[in-house]
Amino acid sequence: MKSLDDTTFVEQQESISHSANYAILKYLYLDNTQAGELTAAALAKYVKADEVAKTLEDIFIGHNPDIGAVIAVAIDALAETGERLLLCGATLQLDELSLQAVSLTELAAASLIRFLSKRPWKLELLDISDNDSLLDKQVADIVGGVNAGNVTCELLDLSCTNAGPLTAAALETWLSANEARDAVYALEVLDVAENDDLHEAELKQIRTAVPAGTAIDVIVV
Repeated sequence: MKSLDDTTFVEQQESISHSANYAILKYLYLDNTQAGELTAAALAKYVKADEVAKTLEDIFIGHNPDIGAVIAVAIDALAETGERLLLCGATLQLDELSLQAVSLTELAAASLIRFLSKRPWKLELLDISDNDSLLDKQVADIVGGVNAGNVTCELLDLSCTNAGPLTAAALETWLSANEARDAVYALEVLDVAENDDLHEAELKQIRTAVPAGTAIDVIVV
């Protein structure tokens, strides 16, 4: 997939969507594929198909800096489909969502927050690492979305995102919330490394909030 450019991926998706046998994928890996606006639009169209959303488990679109500004349309489509499936008694099968190093914008972050806060999605991985385009407040609001939606996440990667005091406070709130107990106990790894504004006081704040009896590995370096 690494040799694909934005136009090539879109052409493939158009070919798939117009064929008699719609391609139902479990894993969508578009890391480092020069994905941009065309891919975001194609992905939004793809995940709107109920049969796709019932099957698609992993979405990796990392290391595509041109997609961060336009990925909101695909995230919103995913949230819309997830809501529709729940109304029909079905569920979104998404296990892993990686948005690593895509230069997430404020608009994209807002879409991700809405998606996370909608429902108690069950994720193995939520990766927004290496997005130094984000501000501390945006990272904190993403954590707030996880908390608001009571999202279960085994690995939450917030490394190299400009996380700071606001994110530390949001993590403390989430980790110590009684209503989020089951979701927090499912967390195995919390990566907050390479965030210069997370000083020792903030790191202690996060570690102290980790509930007793859990085996959460807090990565700080």
